[in-house]
Amino acid sequence: SHPHHDPKGPAVKFALACYGSRGDIEPSVAVGRELQHRGHEVRIAVQPGLVEFAESAGLTALPYGPELEDFLNEDFLRNFWAQLVRNPAGSLRELWAPIIEYWPETGRTLLTIADGADLLSTGLNYEQPAANVAESFDIPLISLHHFPIRPNSQLVPMLPSPVVRSTGRVFEWLFWRATKGVENAQRDELGLQKATVSSPRRIAERGSLEIQAYDAVCFPGLAKE
Repeated sequence: SHPHHDPKGPAVKFALACYGSRGDIEPSVAVGRELQHRGHEVRIAVQPGLVEFAESAGLTALPYGPELEDFLNEDFLRNFWAQLVRNPAGSLRELWAPIIEYWPETGRTLLTIADGADLLSTGLNYEQPAANVAESFDIPLISLHHFPIRPNSQLVPMLPSPVVRSTGRVFEWLFWRATKGVENAQRDELGLQKATVSSPRRIAERGSLEIQAYDAVCFPGLAKE
């Protein structure tokens, strides 16, 4: 029989949270629609401008985070790499400032959508507060990555592999240092212990699932690595 019409096991309550442009949202909307088609209960949180889009796919949706134009500085992003070379520390602080600013707001939405859920799925953006909420509710976390964000040696093929991997590790550590205060504030509100290591490491130690949802042809060699 077709799996769409023969779901295996009882219905599961899925909470999906994804923030960003339509390209960031569509993977989770597609997953949510398929899960719902298989008889599961799905709620999804998306940036306010795409609530209607998620609802048009038949999903129950609620706004998540700020309007995208309030989050993005398009002029800054357009010139990001040039500015990064001139002022690495300042550029990274400006890049991460909106994430830090809206962290508490997204955390509150995550609490709402995860309440009563059996599982919480998160996209790339705001994965860290989602991991804290999943830990607080003691439910599984799934990260849906439509772009490779973990340190690897294949992201920039024209550079030496050790350089690419080391740079990724440095960026990950710097982000952890920049967001440590707001993350531990959230964890304190959730009744969790203060974090002493980065979120990706804690996600891995908890045994959470990461789905790498991009084609291998875009990043040759990454699957083998």
